[in-house]
Amino acid sequence: MNVWLSDIWRAWRASLRKPGFLCLGVFVLALGVGATASVFTLIDNVLLKPLPFPQASRLVMAGGRSGDSYQASVRILPVLRQLGGVRSLGLFQNARPTNVLADGAARQVSAMAISRGLIPTLGVHMALGRNFSAQEDARGGPAAVLLSRDFWVRQFNADPHVLGRRIEVEGKPRTIVGVLPRDFAPVAAAADWQGTGVAMVLPLVLPDDPSDPNADNFVYTAVARLAPGVNVHAAGIEFDSRVRAFYANAGMGDKGRYMATLQYGMAPLAHGMRAMRGMAHAAQSVPVLLLFLAAAGLVLLIALVNLSSLMKLRAIAHAHARAVRHALGAGMLRQVLPVLAEALLIGVLGAALGLGLAWIGLALLPHALPAHLLGDVDFGLG
Repeated sequence: MNVWLSDIWRAWRASLRKPGFLCLGVFVLALGVGATASVFTLIDNVLLKPLPFPQASRLVMAGGRSGDSYQASVRILPVLRQLGGVRSLGLFQNARPTNVLADGAARQVSAMAISRGLIPTLGVHMALGRNFSAQEDARGGPAAVLLSRDFWVRQFNADPHVLGRRIEVEGKPRTIVGVLPRDFAPVAAAADWQGTGVAMVLPLVLPDDPSDPNADNFVYTAVARLAPGVNVHAAGIEFDSRVRAFYANAGMGDKGRYMATLQYGMAPLAHGMRAMRGMAHAAQSVPVLLLFLAAAGLVLLIALVNLSSLMKLRAIAHAHARAVRHALGAGMLRQVLPVLAEALLIGVLGAALGLGLAWIGLALLPHALPAHLLGDVDFGLG
């Protein structure tokens, strides 16, 4: 074993003594590794990373089917709540531009509305303050607002004493009662159709009259947490049959018969979130990310081809030393060991340098791409 280690050390020492080839090989490999690692990390964070909620596999999106997503109306919410497998339920609505006056400065931000049941259903904890109360979630209740973590940092410099301060939202004074956690970002991204980033959250006030014309508008996203062991597909089938039966017996005439023909069901929240984010950003984000991935793949392929050519030339340069070893009776592995040792050194140093380049690239990427393409994305490596 000492003989093998001695050969490897001599090969490395020879490479370090004349580092030209070593630096070239390491640089070529690092370019390919860095480009691929940074782009794959970006795609993983934007499209593939699982939802950061406790027991996320039990979270579902329920309602009337719209493509790969589901939207709910006020009229079908009681049916959803009555399902035996549903433990809790929360709603949110798509974000919209909102005028805000804070600290004497007026600006337009994106604000979404949620029910007070959404945060406990997701299982997240507020970064600061509290969730909406039952009174704030009702019509005519106290005017309250929750801030996103990013807006809290940008607008209020992460002031821990921001709770209780009042800001004007669409000309109406509202009291800041809490700051949302970073884990809420996937929900905000799904609701953020314009891709500008959700800055604040308002209470979602539902129509309380079943005869309200808006009661059958499928404009809400319902998030339910199922009981342990409940199958999502089976619960969706039960929900579909109950909603159809409800409309068939609701005495609503042609409208009820039409509503009974629609499809209803459930899907895992991760699937629904990707579908909503895809509909919101597919025309912008996904093609850009796929273009980045293709470019990184080509860079890696070119780097590997060039590196293989360099190693072939290096093997030819070692032909004399290999012939001497062969003449002395060395086996095939001992003959090629110097080249293999040098390749190992290039691989280790190239991979390490490539990860460093990826880390630098990910740190610079938010400044190179428009914010609306990626939303609230963690650009950390790993």
